[in-house]
Amino acid sequence: MSTNKLKIALILGGISNEREISLKTGKQIEENLDLSKYEVNIYDTKTQLKELFDDCLDNKIDLCFLALHGKGGEDGTIQGMLDLLNVPYTGSSTMSSAVTMDKAMSKQALRSLKIPLAKELVFKKGEWNSELVEKEIGFPCVIKPNISGSSVGITIANSKEEFMTGMVEALKHDNKVLVEEYIDGLEITVPILNNRALPIIEICPKNKFFDYEAKYISSKCDEIVPARITPEQTELAQRMALDIHQTLNCSGLTRVDFILKSNMPYFLEINTLPGMTKNSLCPKSADADGITFSELLDEIITSALNDWRQ
Repeated sequence: MSTNKLKIALILGGISNEREISLKTGKQIEENLDLSKYEVNIYDTKTQLKELFDDCLDNKIDLCFLALHGKGGEDGTIQGMLDLLNVPYTGSSTMSSAVTMDKAMSKQALRSLKIPLAKELVFKKGEWNSELVEKEIGFPCVIKPNISGSSVGITIANSKEEFMTGMVEALKHDNKVLVEEYIDGLEITVPILNNRALPIIEICPKNKFFDYEAKYISSKCDEIVPARITPEQTELAQRMALDIHQTLNCSGLTRVDFILKSNMPYFLEINTLPGMTKNSLCPKSADADGITFSELLDEIITSALNDWRQ
């Protein structure tokens, strides 16, 4: 094997409730990395964290390609470890990862941009109040674990009874829960690759919303690229997504989710390590922009190395 190949550690799996999606993301990345350029070794942080740590210390790794999702992957923890080991990695920094993973915190950080946001209440375990939700938010409302991804634990409540059930479900995944007003509109998502917006994807789930099943079972959702929206709506959503990406100091590939209502994009959340499975959105957007999966991976790797050298 050529010694001038870049030594890539593909990090996947982990211990979050998104482990299975991470494994699928990692498999797809592994199959599309150009082996004429890269020497690839795989590490599952659930079982090989010490091996990864030791190999980083022993300078056996040039770059870590993060294919993790959820807690322990997108929340800044693995990024912090790699910072201490002085090893480059893909995706956003420790601080950006921590802020963007926290839905309430990221919304608070974006208020200065005057970006439209759904009204929300944040409850800790044992402190939730259905009367306050009915008064301040109303029904229907959206109930989300504050720190989670892939739409795990999210429900829509149309009544106090459904609110109680939704809170119990959300609290299985996090001790803090975000309750937001339900915005009835068109769901769109904008991938950002190295500070440029890729084609917008229109999401048409066959379930109530773009839930876990719709995201990872292709028959449960229609995804249209480019989105069937006006040029003005496209420009506004792409500009907002780029502003969000830059304000939160994100790097590499991110994906910004919106609900488009009355020509205005309402921010939902930003994903700093978006899914890269066969059914994932970012590769579809890149393909519509003429970028193959392998080229997308090359660009993510190049930008990560350039960011590290700065």
